[in-house]
Parts: sequence; C-alpha cells; structure tokens
Amino acid sequence: MVKRRISFRRVLSSFHRIVAYQFFVTLIAIALSLSSCYNEPEFIGKNLIPTSDLKSVKIDTSFKVSAYTVKTDSIPTGVYSTAVLGCYNSKIFGRTKSDFLVQLLIMKTTDTILKKMSPRPEPDSLILYVPLSRSWGTKNKEINIKVFELKDTLNYSIYYNGLEKTLDGKYYPTQINMPTIYKGEDTLKIRFTNEFARKLINADTTILTSNTQFLKFMRGLYITSDEYSGSDGVLYFFKNGMLMRLFYNSHQGGVKHDTLFTYGTGSGRYNHFIHNFDSAEPDFKIKNLDDTTHQDTVFYISGLGGARGLIKLDGFGEWAKKMPIAINRAELRVDIQEDISKDSIISPLLYYYNRDNDTSSIKGYRATSTNDVINLYDYSLTQIQSSKYYKPKHYYSIDITFHLQNLLKGKIKRNYFYLEPSDFKVNYKEGIFRTGKSSNRMKLIITYSKL
Repeated sequence: MVKRRISFRRVLSSFHRIVAYQFFVTLIAIALSLSSCYNEPEFIGKNLIPTSDLKSVKIDTSFKVSAYTVKTDSIPTGVYSTAVLGCYNSKIFGRTKSDFLVQLLIMKTTDTILKKMSPRPEPDSLILYVPLSRSWGTKNKEINIKVFELKDTLNYSIYYNGLEKTLDGKYYPTQINMPTIYKGEDTLKIRFTNEFARKLINADTTILTSNTQFLKFMRGLYITSDEYSGSDGVLYFFKNGMLMRLFYNSHQGGVKHDTLFTYGTGSGRYNHFIHNFDSAEPDFKIKNLDDTTHQDTVFYISGLGGARGLIKLDGFGEWAKKMPIAINRAELRVDIQEDISKDSIISPLLYYYNRDNDTSSIKGYRATSTNDVINLYDYSLTQIQSSKYYKPKHYYSIDITFHLQNLLKGKIKRNYFYLEPSDFKVNYKEGIFRTGKSSNRMKLIITYSKL
C-alpha cells in the first residue's frame, strides 16, 4: 500500500477554506438579522393594530399634498444660549446677517474700595471676552466688529422681534470699541475706548449697589459687524458666558495694585437677523418665494429665521367625505434634493400649526408648554418634533397622525402647517426638498380603517 503524504500547506489551505466559508455564512446571517430589524415607517402604525382587524385596514398614498417656500415674518426673542455675529452669502438663500444685543450685569469685584474711592482711578483697559462655539461659512474669515451703547433697557416683559428690519434709533451712534478685527480665534476680545471705560469706573456709588440700579445707568450693548457682499462670508456662533473686565490701578498705603471689576452678560441677550433673498445668484434664486398658489418642484428651508416650508393638505376635502374613519397612521415622506451638501441635512425638522380649539393632550403635543413656537405672542400654535431622517434613502419621515385626525374631526380649521429647523434661532442650516409637483413627489401614506 502506498501511503499518501498530506503536506502542511494543503492542511493550511483546507483550514482557510473552512474559515472563509464560516465567515461568509456568518455575514449572511448578520445581514438577514439587520434586514428583519428594519421596518419601513408606513408599517409601524399597522403593526400596532390587532391581528383580527388587519383585514379592515387600508393603505392609501393618493392624498394630495403641496409645498411652498415662505419667509419667516417674526421670531421670539429672549435669553439665547448662542450669540451669532457675521454675514454669510448663499447662492440660493442670499445674504444672512446677524448682530446681537446684550446687557451688562455686575458679577463681582476683587476691590470693594472702588465703591468708596474718591476720586476714582484711571482705567487701564476694558475688555469683553466672548468664547467661540463654531462657525458657518468660510473658515477664519475676517470680520470688522463695532459696538454701540443701547438707548433703552432690554426688558423681559417687552416683545422684541428678532427679524425687525432695522435697529436704527435704538442705540447711540458713537462707536465705543477700539478697531476690532476677528477671524475665528477661540475667544473674541473686544477692547473698549477709554471714554467708555471712564463712564463705567466713574459710576456713582449708588449705581454699583445693585443690577437694578446699574441697568438704568448702562442699558446694554449692540454688537454688530460690517456687511459683506462677496460670494462667501461667515457666521460666528458664540457660547454663553461672556465676561467684561475693567482693569485699573489703585494705591493703598503708597502701594500700587492691579485690580479688576467684572461684568457678566447672562441675561437680556437676543440675536437680530436680516435676510436678503434678492442677493442670491440669479440662476439659483428661490422661485415663487412667498407665493402659496404656484407650486415649484422644490421648496426651501433655512435657519436663523430665514425660509420655511408651508405644507398644504390639499386632499383634506375628499377625505372629509369618507368620515367616519380612524386614522391609524399618517406619515408624510419628503425627499431631499440629491445635490444638497451633506452638512446641510436638517435633523430634526420641526413642524407646527395653528391650534384653534384643539386642546388635545395626546403624546407628542406640547400645547401649553413654554416650548411652543412663538409662545411670546401667539399661544394658538402647537409645536411637534416627530420627524426622522432616513439617511440610506435620503428622505424625511414626519408623523402627522394626530394632526390629520384632529383636522378631520374639525378641531383644526386650517389645512396647512409649517416646517423649519428645530434650532432655527441659534443655528444656520439649509435644506432643499421635493414638493408634490416633483417627479419623485412628497407623499402622505395613510393607514386607516372604516368605522
């Protein structure tokens, strides 16, 4: 008998084939597992329906929906977590410019003698420190910053429109800071004139005893930058926690001391945005802006109180004739344009509508909370954040089930709602979405049953 020799190389080759086969089988198992875990949004509502009722459930995608681009007319103002400064030019949305207003508050002093000192010492320097959070646009682009003193106090009980056309007449025309060029350093440092520093250091003792008195003396600051008309630009976003420090020298017993007086800016701050859609490039400019009768193939959304989407439920009348019915789920699918920058994906989107007599406390509504959109002057609005972005298929899924239910029941009179970024007051984002007129149209997928 001839004995066959099995080489080590052959054994190793067989081992590799076995390992490769097992690895391939494992990959297939994982893929099948992931596939079974993924459900298209339209089936979520249906899966909650008892098995015995599945035969009576219907799915409809014929509901007519249209979308338009409209300007944001006003936004609420208050203590913002982020201050925005700069000027950005978009070929689609035009020019967006942002300034901000802020109050000064007495925080602490390392030299209580300042209140008692007479005459007051000469200031060494007065500097405002503003920590940077992030930027949008051309990185490290220079902006020329100017600061003015406000004529009136920023009162919490007074409504300020963050989209007011102009702030002319609300601040003194004399610039109170030294020339300041900023280009994205970690901390913006604004040095003020000696004249303004002397005003603060020579404040009467009674003024330095409380912020109530101090705010009557120093109303606040208006911080702005030059407008920029180029093809790019930048918006700088600053964190909360600004500090203004007044450095001066005092003499005690013939000894010179370097001391400082600190002011905080933790209240009364709000951003002021100016949008000029007309400055967009002609070939990219938004068509039919503020026109809710002529539907384009796309609609647009931008942050900082710019453009928002108005969504009309045109099929409402036909569906009202089908009553009584139960809406198990109503999912609006909105596709994004394929050529939009991935950095501009708006997630999550926020939608809101006029409440009328809808006082529903259904989960998902925040009918009376302080989070209501524009709650400072319109309590008839309901805000909902129920959108999800499905990255693999490039579309948003927006659950409007309760909205459509209450519309059909007559609790809501208006058959439209708005879409905008959830953080539109403190973030700049851009989105382009397909409408009901697009070849790949936005659609409303309704799972319902007849009662």
